Amino acid sequence: MLVPSPADGSRTERARRAVYLLLPAGRGTLAQVADNLGLHARALQRQLEKEGRTFATLLNEVRRELALRYLASPSHPVTEVAHMTGYASLSSFTRWFTAEFGTSPAAWRAGERAEDRD
Repeated sequence: MLVPSPADGSRTERARRAVYLLLPAGRGTLAQVADNLGLHARALQRQLEKEGRTFATLLNEVRRELALRYLASPSHPVTEVAHMTGYASLSSFTRWFTAEFGTSPAAWRAGERAEDRD
């Protein structure tokens, strides 16, 4: 269990760190993150709201960062990236990724490789 001390930053930052650690293992839900921080889910929601955040927004931000990081590495197949960012299916991940970045994960990866060759 990851239970940061109160001096380790805002509740948002502690929750963000927990999501980074738990999401690739398929454990990035509100309940699981809250439990990891020693809180009830509703208590975590209230604390994030006090800081002007929601868990859904925080989760989406972490997913964006992890998806780009994992896709930048050719050693991770796109299907594996989908699972490591909390999606049960490649199609769900592809729809989310395309909505977020305006291109499919495979096209984004191909573009990154082309930039690396230039």
